[in-house]
Amino acid sequence: MFAKTNVELEKLTPELAKKFANMAPLPGERELKPSRVSFFLQHIKAGSFVAPTWSVGNCRGTGDSFRLDGQHSSHALANLSDDQFPQNLLVTIQTYEFDSLDQDSFGLFDLFDNPKSVRSNTDIMGVHMAHHLDLKSVGRRFLVTVTNGIWFHEQALKDGLVLKPRERGGYFVNPVNREFALWVERFRGSVNEILIKRQGVMAEIYADWRYNSKMALEFWTLVLTESHPDPDHETRELSRVLKSWTPKQYGQDQFRKKAQQIWLRFKRVTELEKRQIDFESAPAPVVESRAAEEAGATA
Repeated sequence: MFAKTNVELEKLTPELAKKFANMAPLPGERELKPSRVSFFLQHIKAGSFVAPTWSVGNCRGTGDSFRLDGQHSSHALANLSDDQFPQNLLVTIQTYEFDSLDQDSFGLFDLFDNPKSVRSNTDIMGVHMAHHLDLKSVGRRFLVTVTNGIWFHEQALKDGLVLKPRERGGYFVNPVNREFALWVERFRGSVNEILIKRQGVMAEIYADWRYNSKMALEFWTLVLTESHPDPDHETRELSRVLKSWTPKQYGQDQFRKKAQQIWLRFKRVTELEKRQIDFESAPAPVVESRAAEEAGATA
């Protein structure tokens, strides 16, 4: 059995960080991950690193002490120079007591960073939604899908706004992107909804909508609902091809390239037809006869 027996606030110092980083870990602790250490270093550099929480386990049977949690943050801090070390911070030290490693190590390990308790990228989208009441009716998971598509579009641009997964709700600061999210939501529940979950496809929908929302609505309705009366129409063929592809076989850039190829053909034909209609419906030019011109000139 194990239990939390004490919680203390201590001043965060280089000496304390080194002490904790060098403490004997709970046997079987995760390997040190450079990416995780880098995560903390970035926050320290940005000034967004706040009071960490570290945990110690004391074995009642042997009297030995082990570090239960705080490996990466203490390691990052312990290797900073004095001028880099954050000032005026506190650290919370949690102390647990347990009977023996044989009985309690699994339970102790599972106390920290359990996947079921992690705040996911979908969860954090709710924080972004709270700042935009117009998105209140749209599901968080769908908004993640939308922002992943916007990100894929942006990262292909020379000067695109590229946001990390947990920051992508920031795209909705731009009202144009909120308008797109509300527009594309109409395709939720469509027969080919699975296609808009592909970043490459969502990126192309976004680009097409930015070009001409009316034309994009016509094209993507045909693709995502497979509603064109001609069973061999290219929008139906695009649907069949994209559904037959899997992300393991094809990259998201290939999904977008295929969708873009058919969109460009559709756009070219649609714009050509519109120009033809505009030409045919335009009033005939008024041409006066030569005689009328001469009569007007002598009047």
